[in-house]
Amino acid sequence: MKYFFILCLLISTSLLASPVELKMATITSNVDTDTGRFYLITKDNGDADSLRYTITTRSGSISEDQTYPWERVREGVVLITREGREIVRLYIDQKFSPLTGGGVRINYLYSGVTGVRNNLNLNLSRTGDSWKLNQGTTEINRMLIKGNWNVLLGLIGIANIETSFGTVTVPYYSDDYSSSFE
Repeated sequence: MKYFFILCLLISTSLLASPVELKMATITSNVDTDTGRFYLITKDNGDADSLRYTITTRSGSISEDQTYPWERVREGVVLITREGREIVRLYIDQKFSPLTGGGVRINYLYSGVTGVRNNLNLNLSRTGDSWKLNQGTTEINRMLIKGNWNVLLGLIGIANIETSFGTVTVPYYSDDYSSSFE
C-alpha cells in the first residue's frame, strides 16, 4: 500500500511538471477557409520553450503543424507561402526572454506586384505562470487576415491584419471578401 501511494505521488508530480501548450491566437482570413492557431509551449517551470503553429482546413484536417524553437523564430520563420513567395513571416525580438517575453513581429506581403511588405507588432508577455499576447496595451487572441485585392489582378497580397479579443468562431469565410469581427 505504501508503494502505491509513492507511485501515485510520483505520477502526479510528473504530470504537474510537464510542459504546457497555451493557445495564444486563432487566425482566420477572408481569402481562404483555413484556420491558423498559435500556441506557446512552456517548460515545466512556466518559461517559454517554443512556438507551435497549426493550419486546419475547412474539413477539419490539419494541413500543417510546425513547432519552432525560439532561436529559429529570432531569425524568422515562414508561416505562409504561395506560388514560391513568402507571404507571412514571424520574428521575435532579439531581446526576447523565455522568462518574461518580448516583441513579436508578423511581417506580411502587402503587394506582390510591388514587393511592399508591412508589419504587425505584438508583444508576448508573462505575468506569473500566465502568458498573454498583446497589441499595445490590448490583449488579443484573434487575428483576421484581410486580402489586398486589385480590380484587374485579383488578390495581390494582404491589406492588413485585424486583431481582437473574444470568442472565436471558426472557420471564418465570406464570399464577398469583406468582414469585421462581430
